[in-house]
Amino acid sequence: MLGYAVIVLAIVLTLRYLVTGELMPQQHEGWDLWGYALAISLLVGSWLASSHNRMGSMVKQIGGWIAFICLLIVVYGYRHELGSVKDRFFTTLMPGQTISQSSNRSLTISQSKDGHFHTVLTINNQRIPFLVDTGASTIVLSPGAASRVGFDPDQLDYTRRFRTANGVVYNAPVVLKKLELGGIRMQNVPAVVNGTAMRRSLLGMTFFNRLKRYSVHNERLTLEW
Repeated sequence: MLGYAVIVLAIVLTLRYLVTGELMPQQHEGWDLWGYALAISLLVGSWLASSHNRMGSMVKQIGGWIAFICLLIVVYGYRHELGSVKDRFFTTLMPGQTISQSSNRSLTISQSKDGHFHTVLTINNQRIPFLVDTGASTIVLSPGAASRVGFDPDQLDYTRRFRTANGVVYNAPVVLKKLELGGIRMQNVPAVVNGTAMRRSLLGMTFFNRLKRYSVHNERLTLEW
């Protein structure tokens, strides 16, 4: 049983490292009194459980309750850090998944296997997949996506001329009345409808310019508003 207690202690220290990036407590933290109380209570409780004295059963129950209370205190104290760990877990498990962090008004999008960032926006109550493209000056809707959000591609005026690597293309300017991504809400956002078919719509700078900031770090795109 003592060996199991040592394993538990190692798990506690590993969790601390994953949450805070530090293995040992820092001076200003007071050595994480409750976290180490949890580890010690588990260690001592396991040792007592291995003994066969008459008090062993009662002490084991008391030790178990102490460990449980300490665990609740530690989880509550690190609730924000643990939320960040949860987000990192899901973005790793599901690349391209948008994870909302409403407590600090930010979103995290993980990089997909193709090296790009993909996400899904709700436009005029329709879910539309997008490829993030900060090199695009505006939001570019494919003809199919435009139809889904209420535009008739055959009735639009394709007056904007763009030169791309594949040649010259014509776009039709439109305005998106309502756009949503997680906790982000935008209204009357300028966009264009592409004159030719596209594999996926592009999320360009008319979206990003309305944010407080955005950044890319460790294969994650963070949006703040």
